[in-house]
Amino acid sequence: MARQVIFVGIAPAVGTTSMCALLAAGLAKLRKKVVVIDLCVGERNITSLLIREEYVKHDIFDVLDGGCRLNQAVLSTLLPFLYCLPSASFSQRQAEFSSFNKLLEKLNQTFDFVLVDTSWAFSNFLDISDSEIVVVSNFARASINRLNKLLSILIGNKNTVTRVLFNMLKNEIFATNFCEKNRINMLGCVPPLKNVDTTVQNALLGDINENIEVLAYKLLSQID
Repeated sequence: MARQVIFVGIAPAVGTTSMCALLAAGLAKLRKKVVVIDLCVGERNITSLLIREEYVKHDIFDVLDGGCRLNQAVLSTLLPFLYCLPSASFSQRQAEFSSFNKLLEKLNQTFDFVLVDTSWAFSNFLDISDSEIVVVSNFARASINRLNKLLSILIGNKNTVTRVLFNMLKNEIFATNFCEKNRINMLGCVPPLKNVDTTVQNALLGDINENIEVLAYKLLSQID
């Protein structure tokens, strides 16, 4: 049974997609079979990080509406054990999401981890029960305010494990104190990366950032 981890950004430009891609690579480096589902409809950000655009012939909506088989849409990346299920390249694309859970059931039979990159607005369409949620945030005041509101919603779901990943934060002590004070489960912190795209491409070649390796081990060991 695969572990389903949904990555949600507290706001635009906090690094949700890059963190999802890097942790997926970190888990794959640990020889865990990982598939990343791109649900950022119309943007395809994580797809463009993991897969060359010309290789994408089908997307998740083709699978959901019966236009192709699942194995036709899931693509391998440069890194062994890491795969990607692309999203549509235009935001008007629609599908019946009642079949999404059936798609997850099929992926659960093949992979160790199913990682979903999405926005919070789009995640409202998903059944998050029995999933793990990683909320990506920075430490800006506006983000912290949104984080508190979002966590009050998520933590109320007893079937969901929620963790916070702080991105672009140099001093982990601030985040640790904040999480302890508010009784928040923190996955970890990632300091600012000089070049995110280069870091991801290096990860696909097996050169995983040390901070990401630590977080991947931590995510792998946290089953609660």
